[in-house]
Amino acid sequence: MLARSSLILVAIWLCTGGSAAFLQGQPSNNHCSAALRDKKVLVHYMIWYSEPGTRVWTWVNKDTFEPSTMGCNNTQQLPTYYSPVSGAFASWDAEHIASDLALMKANCIDGVIVDFQQPSSKTGRENMDRSMAAVVAGVEREGLEFAIMYDTSSKDSSWGLHDVDGITADWRHIVATAKNSTAYLRDSAGNRLFFAFGKTPLPTSDVACQGCVFYSQDSLGAVTASGKVASQATTPGLLAAFSWIAPSKADPLAFLEKFYGTRCGSKFPDSPTPCVGAAYPGFKSIHAGYATLPRSTALLRQTLELCVKNADICQIVTWNDFTEGTQIQPSYWCDGSSPEAFLQVVRDFMPSPLAAPAPQEPHPRWPALLAMVVVPLAASVAGGLLVWRQLLRRRGDDARGLNNA
Repeated sequence: MLARSSLILVAIWLCTGGSAAFLQGQPSNNHCSAALRDKKVLVHYMIWYSEPGTRVWTWVNKDTFEPSTMGCNNTQQLPTYYSPVSGAFASWDAEHIASDLALMKANCIDGVIVDFQQPSSKTGRENMDRSMAAVVAGVEREGLEFAIMYDTSSKDSSWGLHDVDGITADWRHIVATAKNSTAYLRDSAGNRLFFAFGKTPLPTSDVACQGCVFYSQDSLGAVTASGKVASQATTPGLLAAFSWIAPSKADPLAFLEKFYGTRCGSKFPDSPTPCVGAAYPGFKSIHAGYATLPRSTALLRQTLELCVKNADICQIVTWNDFTEGTQIQPSYWCDGSSPEAFLQVVRDFMPSPLAAPAPQEPHPRWPALLAMVVVPLAASVAGGLLVWRQLLRRRGDDARGLNNA
């Protein structure tokens, strides 16, 4: 009797549109899909963090930064002015990665550009490879995209320019990682996009990479691992450029405008996406020798607007570089603002250039049609469960009868 009454209530709920109201009440990021259909926004993603308490979380030059007295809500004494709400973590932690990606997805971010380094230490290299694999797996599960930025700044002061074999091996590994994933970032022509941070050499033509575009940072003076000036004759793909944050520039917007004017026009005519722009909230490093670019949500919005106006792909610098204070990952910002204040900028910005289509009214008859399918199916399942219950009860009765015989 109870099962039958429940089925009747379900049928009434469906026919009155109750399911539609339930679905509309669930959290959704559908507003992101209608915005900027021809643009992509990704975040620069650091994967060098190992377990809490290890050197990457504890090493600081106390002449320039004292973690016990500096930083906001810095109870773990981390090397940053803006401690992350999550606290310290390992970059290969699948749960932490999933949390990051879910935040990105909910805030209209299309994916990550992974900062891939190969440190000199064996442990450092193993951690980096482990983290890369975990991030790629997470991105694929979430339906986002990723690209790789090769960064040899951790090798030595010469950016590894003397290590031709090592640089070539790294590029082969990077290209193979991209080829093995359907989630890798592509341009409108289907080319895969690869990035080289700072003075990191581009691959030589010895690295096979069909349908690839290689982006050097800001300048046009890129070289290959063999020391030759990068060109389509010396590299395995097309060439292009990406911009980066420049805290030493007095006018960061003018610096970006100059980049867009010289790199996004006719300089790389063969590349469908000749430049990837940059957006950022500011810069405040714990290290000596760096200028400071005051952080603000206004700066992030201004640089994002400028990027979307001039480039098809924008990179937010960064998601989680805590030591340089460029992150937008939820953190304590020292000014009382919400930890998600910078994510809010991205979320509010993304739908604004293109109006989202008007929501469609549900078909007036679909709840009733659904009820015609669901109710009989539910009745059948309920009936089957009742029969199964009766069989179990009967077996129990039979067993008791034998025991009493």
